[in-house]
Amino acid sequence: MSESEVFVAVASIMTALVLWPWRHARLVRVRRPAAERRIRRMLLWMPVVSGAVIYAVLESFSDVGVRTDPVYLLMYWFMGMAWVAIGVGMFSVLGVSARWDVGERANPAAVPALLGGSIGMALAFAGANIGDGPGWHVVVGCALLSTSALVIIWVVIGQWGEAVEHITVDRDVAAGWRFGGLLAASGGLLGRAVAGDYVDPAGTLRDFGIGVVPVIVLVVIAWALERMYRPRVDHPPMNVVGGGVLPAMMYLVAATVVIILRGVW
Repeated sequence: MSESEVFVAVASIMTALVLWPWRHARLVRVRRPAAERRIRRMLLWMPVVSGAVIYAVLESFSDVGVRTDPVYLLMYWFMGMAWVAIGVGMFSVLGVSARWDVGERANPAAVPALLGGSIGMALAFAGANIGDGPGWHVVVGCALLSTSALVIIWVVIGQWGEAVEHITVDRDVAAGWRFGGLLAASGGLLGRAVAGDYVDPAGTLRDFGIGVVPVIVLVVIAWALERMYRPRVDHPPMNVVGGGVLPAMMYLVAATVVIILRGVW
């Protein structure tokens, strides 16, 4: 390993091993009734699911020099875990907080939104590892591209589309499912958009521009659904299955179909 790779590996390991336990400690610190603790414990699965997603992609589709070398495999896995941990921290800035909305307020609507967001971050980062490339800096560049687009989707649907308000203020569980499903599906599509063998920056941006088209379509559909399903005086919140789980599954199935049709590679 080069000096820069050693630095990146050490920084990633330290970041992941500090941020995840610290975030979990803040989440479980608040004393709550048993029913509310069960809601809170669901978020403890975030690093498990995210780590499994990142490892599966690295083991199957990363550069042959990475997936055949345990040292590099661990380096990029810890990089991904640190990346998702930072991303989950950004969710608080963007309006949905694991500590306050789940830990303090025991808001069940925030759980699927945060879980979907963490999976989306993991998929967006994992896609940047697919294919052959010259080094970690390309992975970081591609991951910045995909995760920045995911943050933009959060702003468009979460802030402008008022999904965050429906989750945090109205405690609309269906809205949490829709938003989480959208983030997970978009993360998969954005990860696919930056996947593939690296040639040059222009080629990466061109491929990303093509790959982001299905994401735009998904966001337009999500915007329409948020307008349709938003709670109003004359329109109570939708039931969780019909107004939340089914749209979330629709987003995920659509994204999976697109990825399969385009080819994982």
